[in-house]
Amino acid sequence: TNHGMLLLSLGIMGATIMPHNIYLHSSLAQSRKYDEHIPAQVTEALRFGKWDSNVHLVAAFLINALLLILGAALFYGVGGHVTAFQGVYNGLKNPMIVGGLASPLMSTLFAFALLITGLISSIASTLAGQIVMEGYLNIRMPLWERRLLTRLVTLIPIMVIGFMIGFSEHNFEQVIVYAQVSLSIALPFTLFPLVALTNRRDLMGIHVNSQLVRWVGYFLTGVITVLNIQLAISIFV
Repeated sequence: TNHGMLLLSLGIMGATIMPHNIYLHSSLAQSRKYDEHIPAQVTEALRFGKWDSNVHLVAAFLINALLLILGAALFYGVGGHVTAFQGVYNGLKNPMIVGGLASPLMSTLFAFALLITGLISSIASTLAGQIVMEGYLNIRMPLWERRLLTRLVTLIPIMVIGFMIGFSEHNFEQVIVYAQVSLSIALPFTLFPLVALTNRRDLMGIHVNSQLVRWVGYFLTGVITVLNIQLAISIFV
């Protein structure tokens, strides 16, 4: 019922799951060498793919949850001191805010973590773009051309937005939040077809979803859809 908190929650969801990562994880099933005409090899490849995805996603969930809890424990109640990345960076050096943990090393590690997450996100989106271009759109091009294309598609809009908002740190952070919310809004358009396709026995054979996976998949996707609708209503009403 709180528009601001709903906005942040959907932003966290979109930034954590990300629709293009769904395509990337789905493509992992094709990354192993196996003979599709030998059922045992197909089953083994899918089993390893499932373990790959589950282990990584659980680890990512735990890390994100710990970061969120740590941030709340350190900065709850300090108000306007940490409303932006710069505020967090400075706050980690301030004993009045984080107590005995304060040190320049903490601030440097925070900045380094931001840099690494940016690089990882860039790599993931590039690889996902490759999967969609080659597997769905059937567009094949040299590696350097594909990377240049995906980088331009990513950089040109953000540079245009940067010039429009004067490269203000506060405005950029608002852009980041809304970009993450847009990822959350795009999630159902990725998840509903994925669940529907993996429920089809004519496509999946013996690897079709179980009843439990089917209804859990539809339920969770439905929850995300309802939250997105609620956000849209809260914006316009």
